[in-house]
Amino acid sequence: MWGSGPSDVWAVGVGGTILRWNGSAWTGVSSGTRTPPLYDVWGSEPSDVWAVGVVGTIMRWNGSAWAGVSSGTTHDLAGVWGSGPSDVWAVGGGGTILRWNGSAWAGISSGTMMGLSGVWGSGPSDVWAVGEGGAILRYRP
Repeated sequence: MWGSGPSDVWAVGVGGTILRWNGSAWTGVSSGTRTPPLYDVWGSEPSDVWAVGVVGTIMRWNGSAWAGVSSGTTHDLAGVWGSGPSDVWAVGGGGTILRWNGSAWAGISSGTMMGLSGVWGSGPSDVWAVGEGGAILRYRP
């Protein structure tokens, strides 16, 4: 789940399910996909929201519709977080770490093949990822 405020909360799940809370009720929002489960959601603002899921699925909300974005990986993606609209991170299976620079996703070497399930940071130069086997990774350029 992620929200920009009490009247804008997003939840994702199985079958490409995306729900949005408007302050009084949950409403289904079409993701344009039905097959892959979505595992995590994060946004920089109400009109810039990302969701990630199986087989490298990345979806982006532009304020009016969801659309798929090429991730360049077939690994499942389990976590997404960003410091802003031009700095978004996604992590997943096989030690996958991806970073959005505002126009494209690029892979970053994690040094592990362990599955990564969560990502968070305090800013673009201090990002943490966690995963299988107690893996804790930190990105600091």
